[in-house]
Amino acid sequence: MNLVNRQYKISLNIGGFKYYGETIVFKLPQGPITVITGVIISLLTICFGFLGFSIVDNFQGISNSLEALSINFKGGEDPDIVNNITEYDSKVSFIYANTSRQTLKNVGIEDIDIIVDIQDLYFEESNSAYSDENINFIFSHLEELKIRKISRDNILDIFEAMKTYDLKN
Repeated sequence: MNLVNRQYKISLNIGGFKYYGETIVFKLPQGPITVITGVIISLLTICFGFLGFSIVDNFQGISNSLEALSINFKGGEDPDIVNNITEYDSKVSFIYANTSRQTLKNVGIEDIDIIVDIQDLYFEESNSAYSDENINFIFSHLEELKIRKISRDNILDIFEAMKTYDLKN
């Protein structure tokens, strides 16, 4: 049986008391039990996450509560990945967070960091971003690094996240 580490969010807003944070790390069997645990833990947020006195502060409490419920209903977060993401710059972290789960089966955050660096090299030589030439450039550099697990579809998915990041900044 494969065990996974999961951490859940809790948001409490009772009168003037406000708390938003993580639970302890649970080691659970992989599968539906991670979502069931998240739903059970969410009962605290559902009962006590939307209460409070201040209207201005309560909007943050509501936002935190909704975020906690979203994370918990998806089966929590892998604390190793969450902690690992903070080691990278905001661009790499954004791209990683906005890449499909299918791509993340083949591509880790370390690979995305390398691809972002290769993309920066490409921009020094050319301005035809997100083209076939760009993809070939990335593949040739990945080949030099002996990284062969990444597919064309993975690169296209990473490009979509890069485009979104570029639009935001």
